[in-house]
Formats: sequence, C-alpha cells, structure tokens
Amino acid sequence: MTDVAHRLFVEVVDRLEDVRPAWDDLVDRCVSPSPFLRSWWVDGIGAGPGGVLRIPLVFDGDELIGGIPLVHERWRRALPWLHTMDVSDYSAVASLPGREPEVLQALGQWLGRERSVVDLWCAVSGLSAIDLVPFPRWVLAETVAPYEELSESFEDYMASRSHNWRSTIRKSQHAAERRGWSVRCVGPGDIDAAIERLMRLHTLQWGTSEFTDLRTRFARAARAGAARGELIVFELVDGDSTLASQVWLEVAGCSYCYQGGRRSGVQSAGTLLMAAAIERACETGQRRIDLLRGDESYKAHWARQANTVLQVRGATGHLPPRFVRANAVRRGLACWREGDPIAPARWPPDRARQASTSPMGVGPQGM
Repeated sequence: MTDVAHRLFVEVVDRLEDVRPAWDDLVDRCVSPSPFLRSWWVDGIGAGPGGVLRIPLVFDGDELIGGIPLVHERWRRALPWLHTMDVSDYSAVASLPGREPEVLQALGQWLGRERSVVDLWCAVSGLSAIDLVPFPRWVLAETVAPYEELSESFEDYMASRSHNWRSTIRKSQHAAERRGWSVRCVGPGDIDAAIERLMRLHTLQWGTSEFTDLRTRFARAARAGAARGELIVFELVDGDSTLASQVWLEVAGCSYCYQGGRRSGVQSAGTLLMAAAIERACETGQRRIDLLRGDESYKAHWARQANTVLQVRGATGHLPPRFVRANAVRRGLACWREGDPIAPARWPPDRARQASTSPMGVGPQGM
C-alpha cells in the first residue's frame, strides 16, 4: 500500500473478490463502462499461464474511486511487462465520474514506480488507459471499435439502415423460416452446454485459435456472467441441432458483440443472430450496441460510428525505455511524442476492402 497524495492511496490486488460489490458499483457509475471491467470477467479470465493479475485500486479513505486490471508477465523473458488482459477488447480505467484526473494521476504515479514495459490496447475516447502509457509512445497497431446508438425500437433502428441491407435481413429471415430455423436465447441454466457448443462451432469455422485455447477460463467467466444476466448466448437452431452461436455481453446499458462460430455452409447465420441480438437490445432498453475491436467490413452494416483503438507501448524506469526504443526502431514503428495529435481511424471501411479472416479479433469474425 503506497501513499499518493492527501487521502488517496493505491492498493494492488490480484483478484477483485474482496471488493466485488464496490468495484461493480464503480463500473456501473463510470461514464464509459466496459464489460471487461466487470469482476466476473476479471476474476474469471484471470491472467493466464505465466502471468499474474495486478489490479491497482485507487481509494479515497475507505471509498474505492478507481482502478484498472492489468496482467504482469516478463517481456522477452527479461523485462517486466504490464499489458491488457487476454481475450479482452482493450484496457479500460474505472473511475467515479468527476474523479478521473485524480484516478489517472494516482495510477500514473504507481505505474511510474513499476519500471516496466507498458503495452496496452486503448480506445482513444473519454477516459482512456492511453493516458497511462509513458511518453515516448510507440504505436504498434491501429483499428476501430464500431458502435451505434440505439433507437427506442428495433423498427426505428432498422429504418436507419440502408434499403439494401434491410432487404438482405428480411430475405435471410424468410429463408430461415422456410428451412425451419429459429434463433433462441440460452438461459443461465444451459450456459455450460452452450459454451461447449460455441467452442465446437468456433473450431469448425476457424480451427484451433487463441480463443479456443482459452476454453476453461472463458467458460468460468461465462458461467459467472450468465448468472449475473450480463452474458447472453444466441443460437441459430434447426430442431435439436445448433447451426451457429454468438455471445453478447450486456453491461450498464450497452450490448457488446463478443465472439461466435458456425457450421460451414450455413448461409446468413451471422446476419440472423446479429439481428436477433440487436432486437433484444432494443426491447430490453439497451442504449448502444458495440461491435468491439476490429474493422471488418460487415460491421459497417450494423454500426455507423467508431472509436479509434490503438495498441501503444511505452516504458518506465531506467533500462526498459532503451530496450523498447531499440525494438521499436528496428521494427520501423512510429514514435508518438507528447503533444502529437491523434488522427481518427477511418470508418466505415472502403467498399472494396474484404472482411478480415482472423479468428481472434474480438467479435464474431466473418459471421
């Protein structure tokens, strides 16, 4: 436990279990909450083999006012390395509204004493973990996280789509009805079997991937999230047979499309599941859908706005910055110095751009 300023102090924990109610209440009150801040996600996913969760919590006296989940490993088996949690979209800072500057200052001071390589995926909007990455920063990758503000009804949402896309959805739904297919929402009581089906379908579509390798950890988090009513599985079924599966996270008024899989040859599976999930989001009063990190062109049909997301690396201490700089220069990476403007990523993508075929960009790739 380290004094920072006045009554503020930072306490580092490796699980949120002991502060779970206060932490989840804090996430609810954040201006821009993230599902990957939820205690059930952080504790369920954990740090993975070779890593340790390090969660600096900022307190004002007895009151929890902020924090950020990070994973501590060894970079190239030598330097301490703090990075975004596995299978999360990007790092996010939790903070009470109005206390953001104090939280960032406290976290920044703590981080400055860690003498580590800091490698984070960060959304460039609102309260961002990017402010914790020391200068000079090196931009390793850039993409977008598309989103759409929801109308009061699914009909209003559909009216805002293009005529061609509305026609595509209707034709897909009519074809599914003729085949006897339907979309179901899996309840918490069947979540373990639903995750097994998801993993099987994901493997059929993509083969072995980073996501399927995390089967046990994801199943643990999914079980806890479903019990909270914050993780929903949608399945396209033909009688007793599951043709496709899609996982959505519902946190603090926003629905996030996370992962999916399908059998080969099942036409329009992703379209049918996305439409059903967004319809549910409208019916349950969700304010926004978020398609998470990745600029796959299919997302432009569903979301017209996007946040810029960067993977940024920096370092604190004496030797780490020198090693990071040498590695970045060798790779030809751009140096982002203090005061440099951030150019927003382009969205929507060019029509000629093909959808990504990567199975691990968060979201139901290629569905």
